Amino acid sequence: MLLIIIVVTGAVAVAAIVTSLQEEAAEKAGYKATVEREELEILKISLYKEATIDDFEGVYEIVEGRPETGIEYRVRIIDNASKYNWIPSRCGIDLADQRAGAPGNYSLEVAGNGGTIMKTFDESFDPGTVSFWIKSNGDITVRLYRGTDFIVGSNTITSTEGEWKEGDVTSTDKFNKIEFKLSSATTICLDDIKYSNPHYWGECEVTIRNLNIDPCTLKELAIKGAFAKEYSVFTKKGNVWKKETFTSMYPYDIPAQMSAPIRINFLKDFGDPWKIRADQPVSIDVLTITDLGNNFMEVFAPPVPIADVKIETEDIGMAYRDVLILDASESYDPDGFISDYNWSVYYNDSGTFRAHYQQGKKIRANLSGIITGIEPIKIDLEVTDNTGMVAKLSSISGNITIPANQNFNPPARLIVDYSSSTITATVRDTENGLVKGAVVNFLVFYDKYGNLTVDPWSNTTKTDGTASTNYIEGSGTIRVRCGRLPYVDVSVGP
Repeated sequence: MLLIIIVVTGAVAVAAIVTSLQEEAAEKAGYKATVEREELEILKISLYKEATIDDFEGVYEIVEGRPETGIEYRVRIIDNASKYNWIPSRCGIDLADQRAGAPGNYSLEVAGNGGTIMKTFDESFDPGTVSFWIKSNGDITVRLYRGTDFIVGSNTITSTEGEWKEGDVTSTDKFNKIEFKLSSATTICLDDIKYSNPHYWGECEVTIRNLNIDPCTLKELAIKGAFAKEYSVFTKKGNVWKKETFTSMYPYDIPAQMSAPIRINFLKDFGDPWKIRADQPVSIDVLTITDLGNNFMEVFAPPVPIADVKIETEDIGMAYRDVLILDASESYDPDGFISDYNWSVYYNDSGTFRAHYQQGKKIRANLSGIITGIEPIKIDLEVTDNTGMVAKLSSISGNITIPANQNFNPPARLIVDYSSSTITATVRDTENGLVKGAVVNFLVFYDKYGNLTVDPWSNTTKTDGTASTNYIEGSGTIRVRCGRLPYVDVSVGP
């Protein structure tokens, strides 16, 4: 009997071991299947010039749980204005409603009688522009500081009379402090305080789609090899916006078979500012790592600008006019499509280069106001693809230079004056500008005594658009001509 009990007990133990091994194997197989089934698709990246300094949509703090557990919790604080690290002086601060239509719920309200609020940053920002939305019933002065008291940017914003308006201030040097100074008895609301530098991108939004039937936990996210310490997600339910910030310790779960827009701030989310050039075409790789250890990467290439510039001629009656045709049809995007074509036509205006800006794949250049017969014209093309990536022709192969050409704005009007034995012709172009270098002929049309003389018989207009000749002797009619323009007859002599 004892032997039978021992055998049965042994069989049960073996069966339990086998069952445990089977369960472990099934669990491993299930986990493997889960890992293999997980799939994320990085759909696109949208790039933005401005980086948010403060939007007053909540800050996070780590708080201790029960002492005996040793567990910490991450708490989102919204309704405590002091937590945003703006230091008030002789004024009070609180949270107020967000401006209508903006993604968020809160703004910062400041009330005082000549007081200030300021914020100091651990790192210095490169020279750039700080923009913000403001609503006020009095004037304010906004200043940027390098160090504690050296002002590198200042601007006075007049009262907005209780309406939301945009304001900005630009720095001439690095800065690490922002200050808003109120006038007497003033209440203001501030929102969406942002920083931009023309050379670098400020933020990006990466759209990620979870193709799995289960939620996917986004453990890490890297841009061009740098891992973000945190990232944000904006969601909207009804008319209520919610901004949440996540980290590798507190990651975001992308819902099953849904897309999520992940917002990354290059100024703040990497610890130190992560500088990605905006004025040069660069590829940007995006890497995501899930809590299951799966890696998913996508490389976004910039578009390629190709410009074809042609000169066509049209008959406008009194002259033939050359027309500049700008064509970007051959431009392309390696991994998407081009959504915007932006042209810049640069010209010299009294020693200062200015530009006309136009949009379109194929356009007729606007040469209004350009003195085209004196200085060359420079042309640049900027293309933007469907992900927000930008490339400029000038950054790749340089601007296109078109030689000076009077026929872009040809002579269109001839005005003649005769005074004190001098015949003066003034030539103006199609923009009513003065034409330099136009040939004017002074021809004898009628010679009463056979000795009608002027000197010279031909002249070229100067910078002021005039060309002249002197009456010497005789009597009759001088016909003044300039190209195809209608002639003007001048009677001279006794």
